[in-house]
Amino acid sequence: MKSITRLYLSKNKQRVLSAVRRINDARNDLVIDSHYKQEDSDDELSISKISIVEVIEDRYWNNLRVSLVAAWKDTDALSCTASAAFGRKQTCKAIVIAKRAIDSAIDEDGRALTRLLVTIQLPKRISSYAISLVNGACPEIAGKFVFRESDYGRMLHECGMLTQSAENDFSYPEWFFWHKASEAVLDAQRTSVLASNPIFSIIVPLFKTPLDYFNDMVQSVLAQSYPYWQLILVNASPEIEELTEAVAEIADSDERITVVTLEENLGITLNTNEGMKAAIGDFISFFDHDDTIEPDILFEYASAINAHPETDVLYCDEDKLTPNGEYMHPFLKPDYSPDLLHCHNYICHMLTVRASILKSLEPAGAEVDGAQDYNCVLRATEKARYVHHVRRVLYHWRINPTSVANDSTNKPYATRAGMISLERHFERLGIDASIDLRKVPFRYYANYTLDEDDPITIIIPSCDDYRLLDTCITSIANKTTYANYEVIIVDCGTTDEKTLTYYEAIAEKNDRFSVIKLANDEEANSIDPALAFECGVAHAKGEFLVFLSHDVQIITPSWLDALRGYFQHEYVGCVGGRIMCADETVFHAGIAIGGNDVHYLNQNSTISMFSYFGLRDDVQNVSAVSPSFMMTRKSLFADLGGFDPSFIDEYQGIDYCLRLRKKGKYVVYTPLAEVYRHDPYPQFGCDDAAYAAKKAQNISLFKQRWASYYTDGDPFYSINFQQLGPEGRFYHLGRDYGLTVVLNRHGIEYFGYATHPNE
Repeated sequence: MKSITRLYLSKNKQRVLSAVRRINDARNDLVIDSHYKQEDSDDELSISKISIVEVIEDRYWNNLRVSLVAAWKDTDALSCTASAAFGRKQTCKAIVIAKRAIDSAIDEDGRALTRLLVTIQLPKRISSYAISLVNGACPEIAGKFVFRESDYGRMLHECGMLTQSAENDFSYPEWFFWHKASEAVLDAQRTSVLASNPIFSIIVPLFKTPLDYFNDMVQSVLAQSYPYWQLILVNASPEIEELTEAVAEIADSDERITVVTLEENLGITLNTNEGMKAAIGDFISFFDHDDTIEPDILFEYASAINAHPETDVLYCDEDKLTPNGEYMHPFLKPDYSPDLLHCHNYICHMLTVRASILKSLEPAGAEVDGAQDYNCVLRATEKARYVHHVRRVLYHWRINPTSVANDSTNKPYATRAGMISLERHFERLGIDASIDLRKVPFRYYANYTLDEDDPITIIIPSCDDYRLLDTCITSIANKTTYANYEVIIVDCGTTDEKTLTYYEAIAEKNDRFSVIKLANDEEANSIDPALAFECGVAHAKGEFLVFLSHDVQIITPSWLDALRGYFQHEYVGCVGGRIMCADETVFHAGIAIGGNDVHYLNQNSTISMFSYFGLRDDVQNVSAVSPSFMMTRKSLFADLGGFDPSFIDEYQGIDYCLRLRKKGKYVVYTPLAEVYRHDPYPQFGCDDAAYAAKKAQNISLFKQRWASYYTDGDPFYSINFQQLGPEGRFYHLGRDYGLTVVLNRHGIEYFGYATHPNE
């Protein structure tokens, strides 16, 4: 191995500097060779950034997704190859299952920058491999990315840590330290004067609580910067003398502490009910006996109530507290998302409800033990005028051997209790739905019972590519289980004879399908998709409309049932499903607004990859979904005036979703309706130059219209995440996650391949 320079995987400059000081260390992670330059050629490859987007391991394969930005004169000719080695003599070619050039730009030297996204699938046994960038006009290797055999395992671990979502980010304790309230802030809160001072009654059921946990919990309440609270300690294990004495001692020290002593343990739900009887506060908060809260949580809640007097339910972000006192696994939650709540109790801590609402409800029974908080929040949100989310980590859920925080399978009865709570919730709402238990504990799917007398109209704009259209039409006809639907294909002015012949064959073959021609005096390539969709709507018989791109292929047979079901909730305005690419990576799992554009959440992840708290696989509310796979009510579409032709492509549908949100409607993303999309980056109706100009104008107009999303953040994508660059799709903490690259200026000899051409 010749002299090389290392790539140090790091998130902060201090670690990079420390790594550089160890430059002579024998261990190497990723080696990049940029030495080769063709004589008298402007086609030198210049790597400005490389990111390991994700490392995925399963039983047989390692999938590595690499994102890099390269400057090359001829970006169209840039391609990627990969080779792999099992040892010194045995080599194989890795499988490049996806390569996509996106985000083109110009660097400071006037060179074209192209961001390549490469998915490489390698056998599990692989010990090392090289990735090479190749110029199609000059096939010699121009840049090499080589992993040393001895460091491959460590590379996987390091890259995995660097590309983890916020849930598993090892730097979270440092992040939390800089985002918690300082002593100066707490002092200011203690002297702050609010217009109203609601009293919070904090109920803590105690049962065989370890003394150190009890003391930590109580001290976190006593440390509150907001003084108007009542702590209710419900002691269900009075036979434990040490605990009983500690409870009495702390109660004597502060008149705001109330003790309720039970003769026996009634179970968590009934114990909590006894505590509620002693509550005198305007709001009731639910607090576990072994957890802790931040000293400003009640001040934040009181401030929110002052800002929004109609607030009836509050919650905050949370993390886990380890046995050694460290914080980890932050759950940075979305704002109120009713459909996510139907999947699991994402609200959880620290649930606080207006006392008048709780006192109007029938007390819950022991059958919901283990899911008593879920039962409570479902019942409370049915009556709440406003649900407020404090977007800060203010609650610490302790991990101990028997807690759900440590292992979600520790209380299997609780999963069943959650199912009962959700079933009763739908009964109270008058919605006919069955609940499916998922493989993940405490996660559910609601299956809505439908009246298939409701007609659905599927609208597909089409131009010249009849092969993709045929794939779409065939999948609809062969897979769809919903009975009452029609398909309208809008001919956007094709002159291709094969496509015209195909249109005729469709109408003759199946009476569900019809073709209408979009009246337009201009050239076909200038037609706006919004006009095509609206033309289809004018001919639609269904009350529910599905907008579908012609390159979509249906995966889920019950896709129409899945989309249609959510409209049993009057608050739903639009539903979109999960869009997959042909390489089985995700193209669309909901859309967030922020940063400099709009962003497709979880894009380029794989289904085998566990997403941030499993959200990619949850039904949830998002700001927008793609108009290439979207259902809405015909009446709503008419009320809002349809798609706005001021925008292009996906922005028309995203703008429509945001107008629905402004009207008070929710947008739903569901993974239970899946499709492939075979051409996910169309530039419909424009050549490259015209499209680039239109897109720049489009983004400017969009950001002007929806400025609040760029200033205040997306309500369903936490402001605590990195605001929304390409890596933001993976729910990273809000800090710089770029990897630092030190380029090798020497040739590399590596097991007989990837050798410098001049040596």
